[in-house]
Amino acid sequence: MGNISLLAPAGTSTISVDPASISNFSYVEGAGPSSSQTYNLSGTNLTGAPGNITVTGSTNYEVSTDNSSFSSSVNVSYGSATLSSTQVYARLKAGLAAGDYNTETVSNAGGGATTVNVTCSGTVYKTEPSNHVTGFAAAKDGTYGYNRINLSWVENDGSVVADGYLIKASTAVNISDPVDGTAVSDNTTIGSDSGAMNIAHGTASYQWTGLSASTTYYFKIYPYTNSGTAIDYKTTATVPNSSALTDAAPTLPNAWINEIHYDNGVPTTDANEGIEVIIENPGSYNLSDFKILLYNGSDGTVYDDLPHTLDGFTTGSSVNNLTIYYKMIPGLQNGAPDGLALSYQSNIIQFLSYEGSFTATAGDAIGLTSTDIGVAESSTTTDTQSLQLTGSGTKYSDFTWAADLTQTWGTPNNGGDQSLPVTLSLWDATSKN
Repeated sequence: MGNISLLAPAGTSTISVDPASISNFSYVEGAGPSSSQTYNLSGTNLTGAPGNITVTGSTNYEVSTDNSSFSSSVNVSYGSATLSSTQVYARLKAGLAAGDYNTETVSNAGGGATTVNVTCSGTVYKTEPSNHVTGFAAAKDGTYGYNRINLSWVENDGSVVADGYLIKASTAVNISDPVDGTAVSDNTTIGSDSGAMNIAHGTASYQWTGLSASTTYYFKIYPYTNSGTAIDYKTTATVPNSSALTDAAPTLPNAWINEIHYDNGVPTTDANEGIEVIIENPGSYNLSDFKILLYNGSDGTVYDDLPHTLDGFTTGSSVNNLTIYYKMIPGLQNGAPDGLALSYQSNIIQFLSYEGSFTATAGDAIGLTSTDIGVAESSTTTDTQSLQLTGSGTKYSDFTWAADLTQTWGTPNNGGDQSLPVTLSLWDATSKN
């Protein structure tokens, strides 16, 4: 901020300061006072020469004219009606408790002029936390043990309470301690000493998602105070640590999303929207255990709370042991990006997206990053077209996505261009009880 002077008619006494505010005073509790900072004081048409401008500190700031002797107030003398630019020093007082000391004013008064203030702001930072947490434990999730680990601990506040916790994670026993003054950013992807998550004080658990099956993960937790370049991690004594092994990946049904229509502008907008799924040997499963979740790409949440389970889909054609199911679902979002997931008993079979990829933050796909199918719809798409898998095979990887094909709900895609093993016949499926 630039200098401040009060506008006045010629001959009116004025005091000016530059700058009018000073910030970023700081020290660690017990190590004060802060370093000093300066502003320039000047005056014109002052009365009572020779005289003094009295500079008065605030409750928590003290002032000086020589940067050596600081006190609650000092005098700046002037010998004529003009005070040339003179440096004034200010600093945070020693002995303050940790906390913010913002918008306190140092006043400059005298010489018949209106008092002008300088605003001071600063922080006394905490020392490192007194204690580590206790009871830190890692355990595979009871339902999703193949890709989720639950972490828990007991907060153990001492005289210096943590502001938060840093959990570091690795696929090896090689976790390095964080360094004071360098804040570690969140990284949910765990590799060799690469995972990190910051947790606020007052929280005593975290679930790590999107993990690999049959993998041992190692964790350490560090309490810290402050933030940014002032962050202070407790790395002394024994840092709490734990590890957990994820389960083997479950054997999932051979099923896949086969056709999607989510956007069109001809002749109307967003008409005939729907999703189609193929399941191998559907009679071996309860169709209610299969679910489609619709995902919002902007925040990774599920945007439709309806239970889109496959027992609510229409049964289409079957090819020997492969059966097609479809459902018309109005209101599918138009991308950039958005997506959908197919799950079985809440275990993800597929997590697909269109017009980009994103990471799910809720629902069965939480922590997973979607696979962009690479084709999209637009305002030029008609209400009788869709995105479809084309090719020949018996599993998802055998096919390729294509755009702007005539809708084929309940039958092989693209008017039969999608080749399944044998000639199709109509198969009347019901849910397994």
